[in-house]
Amino acid sequence: MIPHTARIKHDPAAGKWSDCFRTSVAAMLDIEDVYSVPHFFDNGVTGEAALAAFEAWLHRLNLHPIVIACVGTFEDVLMSMSAVNMPYLVIGENADAQHCVICLGDALLHDVGWFKSPMLRGIGPDGEWLVIFIGAKLNAEELIPAA
Repeated sequence: MIPHTARIKHDPAAGKWSDCFRTSVAAMLDIEDVYSVPHFFDNGVTGEAALAAFEAWLHRLNLHPIVIACVGTFEDVLMSMSAVNMPYLVIGENADAQHCVICLGDALLHDVGWFKSPMLRGIGPDGEWLVIFIGAKLNAEELIPAA
């Protein structure tokens, strides 16, 4: 993992949307050039549209997102992932805006933010957090032996 820091500070009034998601993806995938990862949430793009663009981009790399909605506090989310032995993204809200961090097991691994502000709440209508794993996109026909 490359411990990048976000390149764009969140300031919608000035037409700037934080690139914490793009930066977290680049860090987690060991991509040196953060700008080679698209800014999926630029210009206030909604979560649904951004995640669809993210999935399409990952497919070009033969990767696939696995998205899980979790409820509770940030600590509850981490505890529910305690047995996970691979990095994953968590999207929620801190004091400033929606934010994305990288976690591993039951710990925050890296926060790409300019200012380290605690994750406070989920982003869904019922306070859901988005947990995103990135896995290999496999062709089932290649995995199942021919009869």
